[in-house]
Amino acid sequence: MAKLADIEREAYYRRDNWKEKEAKVDRFDVETNSVSLNGESFSTAESAVRQLFGRIGLTNTPKDFENDKEFLQKAVNRKLESQGVNQFIYDERKGEIKAVMSTDYVRLPDYKVIEYAKSRNMAINEQRSFISDNIMRIHSESIDKKTTSQKGDVIGFGTMLFNGETGHTSLGTSMSIVRLACTNGMLSRQALTMARLTHRSDDLLYKLDKNIISIYKPDEFMKTIDHAMASKPLLANPNDLVEEVFKKYKLEIPQYHAEGIIPQFEDSTKVEGGYNNYGVYNAITRYATHVVGAPEESHNIIYNAYKVLSL
Repeated sequence: MAKLADIEREAYYRRDNWKEKEAKVDRFDVETNSVSLNGESFSTAESAVRQLFGRIGLTNTPKDFENDKEFLQKAVNRKLESQGVNQFIYDERKGEIKAVMSTDYVRLPDYKVIEYAKSRNMAINEQRSFISDNIMRIHSESIDKKTTSQKGDVIGFGTMLFNGETGHTSLGTSMSIVRLACTNGMLSRQALTMARLTHRSDDLLYKLDKNIISIYKPDEFMKTIDHAMASKPLLANPNDLVEEVFKKYKLEIPQYHAEGIIPQFEDSTKVEGGYNNYGVYNAITRYATHVVGAPEESHNIIYNAYKVLSL
């Protein structure tokens, strides 16, 4: 589990070592993923390699010709002849390109989002917060409580902040949600309860401040919960989870997680005929919250499971 000190350490490392430069690529070697910018050589993070191919107009080409490096290198060389200027975010200490963006991209460092959260006295939940090259998510502790209309479950609400320094996600906020009876993490994906701000201006934190108030709508999420509680059985036998839920409703949850989710149905409410939307959702979120060790993977499962609530 990531500790807040570890998240802060990484964010401040980026503050001190991640730099930006606008340049054209002198050369890109498809064998080594090395880039030359103004005569200076850099290694390139895998996600930045994909961004570079996209920026020069070869989004799908690497996959189509992954076994023909000679052809791929020729295609890259041809495209580089007519390239424009891009913005590169790089780790100066490690000599590694972290992102390849358009020149109008405005990087908002993660440490500023952490400082913003602290300035608002947000009590950060370490278990549900994380940082990676592509995204940082900061969850606050629950500050408000609502009770469901049917089972009497108590749901706690706080605030989640998210940001990316490498162009893979916008700055934004949504409600941080937890079922207090079992501390299952939950998440709303409703447009009314989530705000995203593209990295295209210098006043992003000011805009974030305005949006935090507008997206905090616990009653909207409670309507979805109550709907799920009243729904008909969605799954008769937990062993059919993959076929009857993952595949049938196209949930973007890897099938290998089913083995860990199925035992969680023992602690999930059963209705006549099996498990309804709420029962299935809670089995999935219990697994994601209490079994999955990596916060980012846990979040992705919870995020993609939300669809079950609104079926």
